[in-house]
Amino acid sequence: MAMNILVVDANASDRMKIRKSLQWPGFDIILHEAESGRKAVSLLNEMQFDCVFLDYSLPDMDCLKLLRNFYNAETDLSCAPVVMLTEEGNMSVMAGALCCGAQDYLIKDSISTYTVSIVITKARDIFHAKLQRREDEELQLQSQKMEAIGQLTNGIAHDFNNLLGIILGNAGLVLRLLRPEGELDRTALLNKAQVIEIAARRGAALVKALMMFTRQHDLNLEVVDVNVCIQDTYEMLKTILGGIGEIQAAPAADIWPVKIDPEQFQNALINMAVNASETLPKGGKLVFETRNVTFEDADAPRHPDVRPGHYVMVVVSDTGIGMSEGIEWRIFEPFFTTKKTGGGAGLGLSLLYNFIKQSNGHIYCHRKEGHCTAFKMYLPKMEAEEGVGTDISEHSYVGTSP
Repeated sequence: MAMNILVVDANASDRMKIRKSLQWPGFDIILHEAESGRKAVSLLNEMQFDCVFLDYSLPDMDCLKLLRNFYNAETDLSCAPVVMLTEEGNMSVMAGALCCGAQDYLIKDSISTYTVSIVITKARDIFHAKLQRREDEELQLQSQKMEAIGQLTNGIAHDFNNLLGIILGNAGLVLRLLRPEGELDRTALLNKAQVIEIAARRGAALVKALMMFTRQHDLNLEVVDVNVCIQDTYEMLKTILGGIGEIQAAPAADIWPVKIDPEQFQNALINMAVNASETLPKGGKLVFETRNVTFEDADAPRHPDVRPGHYVMVVVSDTGIGMSEGIEWRIFEPFFTTKKTGGGAGLGLSLLYNFIKQSNGHIYCHRKEGHCTAFKMYLPKMEAEEGVGTDISEHSYVGTSP
């Protein structure tokens, strides 16, 4: 295969030196010459070269400017392997050329068949090594994207399959209870209908959370009494979890109001409860707690990312098997999961983290291996000036009073 070489130099005798040094036995060299920067630009736009010899001193154009026109900072490459030609070994000249995409330099007085063959080989090796590294990085990035899409698809399919299983299973029981030959048990029918409604709402909340995760949906902020939300969630969980463990609520009196999306908050509580139920031993407990807390400047060393102020703390804890050491630092990462393959997307807690942060709040995970796990959420108190001209106590809260 022929090798295309471009020599850019205004000095005809220097071009002649390069031409003579490229007369290699057994090699098919096609030499192109340009005596100006403009002609070089034209040739570089028309053809692909295996190596370019570029004189540092051109009559019509700064050679570094020419290099920059073809330099891609993202790949750290020019359009071809480049060797700078200089009259003497000026290190600042070399450094400037190398920063603009050149791979090597050659002092004109040292031009010979040997030196030219060495710099061409070196320049091409460096150029193709960088090109290969870039291609490998792009392949790795594409592979990571496909892996992430696969994890996301598998996890979402798993979550929706669980919800559809609940809906279909309970719908079948409802149909059986409504058969003419069967006895009509209104209490059982109501219970199954509630389970179907809860599963459908969780599916809708999952879609909404995913849209917020990709910044395609805003939170529907409302003034919320977290105690009321927890009470409503408590009633749902008794239906969803059945006899799996014991559910307790320890709400604080006179809890401060917060401004959050109640639907997403309730879905977050349900997800944490369902996750906890999978590790609860027989007789285990799932506990919801609330408390008003105030962070002062003195608390900054322990909670450097929390701004001083008033917060409502919501704690969801369990008496399960806890987490292994180190997991709590990764628990909110997207796609991180301790479940077996196909057991979940690893998105539940990252969606929760995203929701809390969008609500200007904070969340921390505390664990004791072999004993328990506790999630502490801090939601900022809704101050009076955030209201619409009425006293905070006059706001209607979301949910039904316990």
